[in-house]
Amino acid sequence: MQSYALMIFFRYPSYSIAKNGKSVHPLCMSDISRPFVTEDDPDRHLRCQDALQASLQDLVKAAEAAGWSEREVVLAIFELADNHLRTLEANDNTDALIELLKRMT
Repeated sequence: MQSYALMIFFRYPSYSIAKNGKSVHPLCMSDISRPFVTEDDPDRHLRCQDALQASLQDLVKAAEAAGWSEREVVLAIFELADNHLRTLEANDNTDALIELLKRMT
């Protein structure tokens, strides 16, 4: 069975398939390892951080090369991540409300 990964484009919503078993951002070119622990592993979040660390550093360096300060970049990434998490939570809440309404009808 072949292993497939997505090449994720931060700037564009389109995705391409790569057959190398890892996700590679074309700008950063750092490999992101697949999870090697189960979803219920207490350290899974740490393994995810490990997997993303090199790509995050590459993204910061690329933004600095474009003229942004490291502090600006890190703050922007933090705010983008916070906004994304809020979106996920709002979607979860909406899904729960929809399910509740379905059960009521």
